[in-house]
Amino acid sequence: MVASANELIDLILSVDGPEAQRPPGRFEAAQAPDSDDMIDTAELCDFVPFLVFLIYQDASGVISERQVTLRGLVTGPNGHPTLLGYCHVRRARRRFRIDRIREVIDCVTGERYDSPTALIDLLNLDETDTAVKQCRHGLTVLSYLARCDGHYCARERDVVLTYVRQIACDQDVDEDRLNWLLDRICPDAEVAVHSAKMLARGMGETSIRTLLDYAGCLIDADGFHAPEEIAFAQRLNGIRNHYI
Repeated sequence: MVASANELIDLILSVDGPEAQRPPGRFEAAQAPDSDDMIDTAELCDFVPFLVFLIYQDASGVISERQVTLRGLVTGPNGHPTLLGYCHVRRARRRFRIDRIREVIDCVTGERYDSPTALIDLLNLDETDTAVKQCRHGLTVLSYLARCDGHYCARERDVVLTYVRQIACDQDVDEDRLNWLLDRICPDAEVAVHSAKMLARGMGETSIRTLLDYAGCLIDADGFHAPEEIAFAQRLNGIRNHYI
């Protein structure tokens, strides 16, 4: 039976490597209801889904910890720069005003950034990240597939790297930068499905077939076929059949 997108969204994604350090004895993780200005119903943005850890103070003054997959940066009401993201605490879309972010923590290293934009600036793709830009939708899909069972092993990572090198074979790839970015790409299921549809619509059968081939390699990589991986691969095949 193929899992629905909502069922896949309910999976808790993990990050390979050290977890972000929770500031000791400070705040509970979003026990109070979110303020209305945090609720996000916007369409998905074309944004590489990086994972960050936020200390956030909402419009009511409530401070909480959030693990968030970034989806975009927009200008919100009254001209306030606002992050759009998938909140893994609420398991739903949320928006976070930049001026209300108290700290940003790198979920891989635990490094803390007092400036809300410091880590985000590092995550923004620039002219040297052409390989990631070129294959961002496939990279998003494979990164989700690699993580959806709660594990992201070195062999799975190698499959994702090989995909990038094949798709962006005409680009100069900064391996250190690419590896740094891959550690922090952690899509939620809705973004992964959106990227698969974008790839099928815009790139055609060859691209989606290549993606499915790599999906199969990725599922085989750790020697265990997790039910979550099989369900999502079946969903990818359904998207292919619908759009091609």
